[in-house]
Amino acid sequence: MSTTVDQQTSPQQSPSTSADQRIGAELLDRLGKSPYAALRQLSCDFQEGVAILRGTVPTYHTRQVAITLAQSVNGVQMIDDRIRVSPGRAK
Repeated sequence: MSTTVDQQTSPQQSPSTSADQRIGAELLDRLGKSPYAALRQLSCDFQEGVAILRGTVPTYHTRQVAITLAQSVNGVQMIDDRIRVSPGRAK
C-alpha cells in the first residue's frame, strides 16, 4: 500500500503540501490498521482535501467501510472513490 502526495522539488515545502503529507500518512495508517485485510491492500492519494482511494475489495460493505474510514480523517473534505468491488478477487 502506498500514498502519493504532491511533493515539490524545491527545498522548501508549502504549508499545504506538508499538511497533505500528514493527512495522507494518517489515512494510510488507518487503512493499514483496519481489521479488514482488503482495506490494508488499498492505496490512496491525498491532495488539497481530496482523498483518492484505489484498489479492489470483495464486497460493497467493505468498500463502504473504506469510504467511512477516509471520511473520519480530519482534513479529508472529499472522497474520490475508485475502489472496485470484485467478489472472490480481493480478500
